[in-house]
Amino acid sequence: MTRRRSLLAALALGLVLALAACTGMPTSGPVQPGLAPAGDTAPPAVAYFADAPRDGMTPEQIVDGFIQAGSDPRDNWGIARMYLAPDIHESWQPTESATVDLLAARTVTATGPDTVSVQLTPTGLVDANGVYSASDSGPTPLSFQLAQVDGQWRISRASNGIVLDSAKFRNVYESYSLMYFDPTWRFLVPDVRWYPRFNAPTRIASALVSGSPSPWLEKSVVTAFPPDLVVRAAVPVVDGTAEVELSAEALSLSSDTLDRMQTQLATSLATASVADVRMTVGGAVLAASPVATEPTSVGGRPLVDATSGGFGFLTGGEQIDPVPGLSAAVEAVEPRAIETSANGSFAAVRDADGRILRVPAAGATAVADTRAGLVDPTVDPEDHIWTVPADTPAAVVAVGAQGTRIDIANAWPSASRIASMQVSRDGTRVVALVTTGGRTALWIAGVIRDASGAPSALGPAQQLGLIAGTGVAVAWTDAQTVMAVARDGDETTVTEQVVGGTASTSSAPAEADAIAGDGETDIFLRGVDGALYVRRGANWQLMASGIAVLATQQGRVVPLP
Repeated sequence: MTRRRSLLAALALGLVLALAACTGMPTSGPVQPGLAPAGDTAPPAVAYFADAPRDGMTPEQIVDGFIQAGSDPRDNWGIARMYLAPDIHESWQPTESATVDLLAARTVTATGPDTVSVQLTPTGLVDANGVYSASDSGPTPLSFQLAQVDGQWRISRASNGIVLDSAKFRNVYESYSLMYFDPTWRFLVPDVRWYPRFNAPTRIASALVSGSPSPWLEKSVVTAFPPDLVVRAAVPVVDGTAEVELSAEALSLSSDTLDRMQTQLATSLATASVADVRMTVGGAVLAASPVATEPTSVGGRPLVDATSGGFGFLTGGEQIDPVPGLSAAVEAVEPRAIETSANGSFAAVRDADGRILRVPAAGATAVADTRAGLVDPTVDPEDHIWTVPADTPAAVVAVGAQGTRIDIANAWPSASRIASMQVSRDGTRVVALVTTGGRTALWIAGVIRDASGAPSALGPAQQLGLIAGTGVAVAWTDAQTVMAVARDGDETTVTEQVVGGTASTSSAPAEADAIAGDGETDIFLRGVDGALYVRRGANWQLMASGIAVLATQQGRVVPLP
């Protein structure tokens, strides 16, 4: 097999309208800054300039050249189209899908005088809507039919979409966040999408205005955009400001709706380095201002229960600053796991007897669940405590502030065991480390709520990826990223997974048993020996010792008045 290598060159300025760097909204506005592009550790953007077909190329060389040309999106994949016969030259749709594979495992083989098969080992797939899903399907064949055109071989039958090896994928596609609201309109919820880097603002605006959330998330979020609204033209970006031309239906919308639309567009396009947005109809600017939303970051100090010092915020590696009211109450119940509510009014605690308790900063402690083998509890923004036994993952229960018990329907139906579970700080999603078919996997599902805001069911579960070894703990580290701790023999690893994106796995301190993030930059790990670590770059730095519990937080804990 002969594989022609693409020439790697500097990125032409015309290839992209926006770079992958994060640009927040103006600091004078009341809305949260937009998220950085998901998984923003991508290599610097470069362009791949593919080779056009040469006379005399064999069918295998034509197919291989066509696949290599998938990394060159200039002129709507103009080079790749040169490898196609006239019958499919225009009808082939390169953005229908992108299959990410392992280049070293790819083979191109002639299976007949005019047929070629490409054997792929997919690691991920991007669909026509920009939704990424991890793949572990193993070797997968891709078939091509060829025909003679003016004495040269050309592809006469090919599937829509392109194939990109994992090294090139992040230079052709970039991740962006479509921003939706939670059903209370308090939080912004990112739905990560992957689009070719060129013309990203148009793709983002069109998907947000007239598209839908990812299927697993669809019943858990809301949007301000009415179903009949469309983007009527490409979205130009001039001096950092995008102009989104909407259809005439926008003229009849209320000011509240327009403000929410502005918020969604501005924060979504901020992930494509757009600093400001103007919505227009017929060239006239619509009056709209971003609305205030609640943050999901919790501050940079770890919340711990220390063997000497008690429960509170660790400062300077030694001092414990207690949480007024809550610290004494938590210390009194011998905690083994702790998650605090969004405002610090109570904590969900697993005690030494394995019970789940509601421990308020003021008032009496209440027992929430006494089932055997309960995993660490988690809390949602409506003050429900979520519990589940490790051996019965489908038996998820949410217990309200008054003790009302809700059985959560459709919870992890195919799992045989669950190691850890946590609700996102916006309350729209829940992530879990589960065992399915004898393998550890990271799963996510949307939270479906009734009109009162109480959770009632989970949406379709989506596998984010497989985890090597046995799952130990999982936590949300920011609005679009989760981290999972696992053990495989003597090795402990941490997997950082972008929801709707790619994952990376690295070594962690031996026998880490808990993880927490502050929603911004800091990640903390606790070891079974009581050591507390903080991530510094690619390393884990010892921060303190004598830590009995590393707590997780659902919001910024504030003192009671």
